[in-house]
Parts: sequence; structure tokens; C-alpha cells
Amino acid sequence: MEEVLLLFDSRHPCWCKKTVALEGEDPTILEDLEQQGLLERIPHEEEDLFLLTSRGRTRYREMAEEYFLPCLPGISPEDPERAHQRTLLELLLNRGFQGRWGIKEFHPGEALEYAPNLETLALWRESEEGFQWLYPEHSDVQTIKESWPRPLKVPEEDPSREERWNAWSREQGLSFSALELDLLFLHHYDSEHFQHLSPPPGDIHGLFHTDRFYFQFLPSPEEIPQRLWKELGGFQLWMMLQRHVFLPWYFDHDTTNYDGINWWFWVCPREAELEILQREVTPRGEALVQPALPLQLFGISLEALEQNREKHEYHWDLFEKIARPLSPRL
Repeated sequence: MEEVLLLFDSRHPCWCKKTVALEGEDPTILEDLEQQGLLERIPHEEEDLFLLTSRGRTRYREMAEEYFLPCLPGISPEDPERAHQRTLLELLLNRGFQGRWGIKEFHPGEALEYAPNLETLALWRESEEGFQWLYPEHSDVQTIKESWPRPLKVPEEDPSREERWNAWSREQGLSFSALELDLLFLHHYDSEHFQHLSPPPGDIHGLFHTDRFYFQFLPSPEEIPQRLWKELGGFQLWMMLQRHVFLPWYFDHDTTNYDGINWWFWVCPREAELEILQREVTPRGEALVQPALPLQLFGISLEALEQNREKHEYHWDLFEKIARPLSPRL
């Protein structure tokens, strides 16, 4: 019973019987914990969701301290269904492949801070000539690139880099925003071989020596395509800061000069909804990734992940089978 209660950490505040079973625990324990006043139930048309009560959070802290777990209890999220979908996506991805010779790391709800915070009209334009990103020509973007040039070789270690950036960005009056990513999946490849390496200063997301996969749920139909481009634009501005400020050189290379992988996935509930993505994204695919290369776009469905019963050796094998490419292959 304790194992189930400890599932409700700050990154995974909502569970249902289905996700608890996917985690390998007894789903009937949820009702036992509810009867004890440790969980509350949120009615849902597909399957009821559960989250910690105030009493449950107190008990969680006691148990985490007892087992020396550095985890905080989950609190009631603004969107319980979306929080639960993030957990479901993580579980389905995790069971789909072994990740041999590496370490799988999942971060639901990761906040990707970027600058400048541009309004929609300054992000992109769609005309008869096609789709065009406008942000690369924005004065703030140009100033960042000129003042923090992208290195052509491995830079010297600079422990004060993040501090200097904070001071400089304040002087420039830069506006910031953050994209709340539904799921960041990092794969630490050949982890035993590279475990002795320390990440460079400024690697706040732990991206050093990883392949990175970014998952964002498909917006509602009335928000397409505007929200697609707004979120992708914010993500590309975040990538720019990684390349120029926080993780220069190492965002696109590792210590052996291996190319870094950055794959963006839009996630749909059902396979049929991938047709929406193909209609909106594929004709614009090359233009959508051009200023942020190397970057590739994909679509994937929870339906395909649930139907997958094979434990692939690598994530590449899983994505090759069920993900749908939406931009030109590099």
C-alpha cells in the first residue's frame, strides 16, 4: 500500500487504476487509500482519477522521510486530466523499450524558459509564399546571437557564464517566458562509459551527453495551427539560448563529437488525429525546422503506444515503428 501512495509525487500528482496497473502495482489499493482519507477521487468519463488529500500529503512526507526519498508530494494541478495524461505517456514510453547501455530519464511538466517573449505577430508569418519564421530577424534575437556567439569548437569552462547572462539580460531588459513541456525524455547513452564526465556549468536541464525527445500534446482543434507554431516557436527560442548561452557546443555535440539529437513530438490520443498534424505540418516541415537545425518533427499517438506490446531494445526501434515523421529527415 505504501508503494502506491508514494507514486503520487510532485511530478505525477494524478493516477488512475489503469496507470497504477501499468506501473506494476495493485490498482484496487487506490480505493483502500481513498477510504483512509489519503486520496480523493475526481470523476472522469473514461476512468476516475485520484490525487492526494491534505492528509495524504502529510503521510507522503512522513514516508518519504522514512525511506530517504528526496521527493515532494503531489498537489492538486490546474488540469488533472493533462497531468494524468503526462504520466500515462511516460509509462507507455518506458515500457516500450529497454534503453540498453543507457539511462532513461523522464521529466513531465518541464519548464523551458526562453527569451525574448515575442508576441505571435513577431514569431511567424503565413502568406502566399508559404510559412516563414520571423523571430530570427527580431532585434533582441540578433543582439543575443551577437553578444553570445555560438562557438565553433569546445569552449573553455566558464563557471560564471550563467551569472553573467543573468546580469546581461537584466541590463538589456529582455522579456522571458516559459514553455511547459508535457514530457521531456532524456536518454543518457553509453552511461557507464561517460559517467565520469561532469556537465558544463549552466546545464540546468541535464542535457549533457544525452539524446533529447520533447513531447507536447496536440492542442484542441480550435487552437490549431496557431498554438502549434507558438509553442514550437518558443521551443526554438529555448534551443537558441542553449546553443548560444547555457550549453554552447555541447547542445549539438558531445565530448566525442557525436551529434546531439533533438526530436520534437506532437502527441495525439488516437492515430486518426495524426492526419491533422500531417495536413498542417508536413507541407511546412522544412520551413518549420530551418532556423533551428538540427531538429526533427514527429507525430505519435497514445493509441499506438498502448497497442504496442513489444519491448524494443532501443527507443529508435519504437519510434521507427509507431512515430510519423513530419519534417525532412536529416
